[in-house]
Amino acid sequence: MALGGLTGLLPRSLKTYYWRWHDGSLQNQLGWRLNAWKRSVFGESSDATLPYDWSTNPPRWSLIQDAISRRGYVSYLEIGCYNDECFNNVRCAHKVGVDPAVGGTVRKTSDEFFRDNKEMFDCIFIDGLHAYEQVSRDIYNAMACLSDRGIILLHDCMPCTIGEQAMPREQVHWFGDVWKAIVEQRTRPDVDTAVCTVDRGVGVILKRPNTQRLRLLSGRTFQNFTFKEYVANHAQWMRPMEYEEILRELQMVSWSGKEQCRNLGPSKIRVQQPQLGQSAIAKMTLAGLPSLRWRIA
Repeated sequence: MALGGLTGLLPRSLKTYYWRWHDGSLQNQLGWRLNAWKRSVFGESSDATLPYDWSTNPPRWSLIQDAISRRGYVSYLEIGCYNDECFNNVRCAHKVGVDPAVGGTVRKTSDEFFRDNKEMFDCIFIDGLHAYEQVSRDIYNAMACLSDRGIILLHDCMPCTIGEQAMPREQVHWFGDVWKAIVEQRTRPDVDTAVCTVDRGVGVILKRPNTQRLRLLSGRTFQNFTFKEYVANHAQWMRPMEYEEILRELQMVSWSGKEQCRNLGPSKIRVQQPQLGQSAIAKMTLAGLPSLRWRIA
């Protein structure tokens, strides 16, 4: 008799555990606990947090829809469409959704889709695998099929605890290290990047000159940045903006030139005033946390 057939002989509580194991959810939970233990012993530990409450913010598809409506977009691509929660709430003349398992309209990985794709899109939303290497690749591939006035948006850009960003994954509510891809884009001269402080942080990338280019002075790769450094420098690295600020900027040719340095309780922002012909150099320190220097070109 197949193992599945034995479940008819099991009490209801044991049936539940069997099917949770069978469909992967229990396996995932056990694996996540093992990952958390390994990180606590061998990896980075941090009690640092960011004070965002995502439950009071508009959902990500509201920002996507506003971008489509305000800029007159007619084509939309979504990478990662699990359950179609976002995909079904976006209205656009032409929609394509890509997911290797469920949801969307195309059953491929993002790499497979971009390899075969011949279309151009006005609005591209990335919510696939939440690993820096994959997100970075998705952004560069998306840029190659983005219209000149187009926009790229990304979900889960601002984890508030180390458990939310831990790699590999160790809990249900998981952001991964998507934020590292945002920092990378902030250093590019040819795109303008910020993060809207709604729905776990929605990254916004516009194909236009970077008016506030971030120049990191550490000489390290983006992959090697730590969660502690992200918390200490996130106001500069992520360039967080409120929903209405983002909507105003979508109507403009370039971002406003004002760096968003928000007061996060114990944090202190110290800015060195630039002299003629010099760039502004700033340093942020958070109690007990390291801080990297950064510069706005």
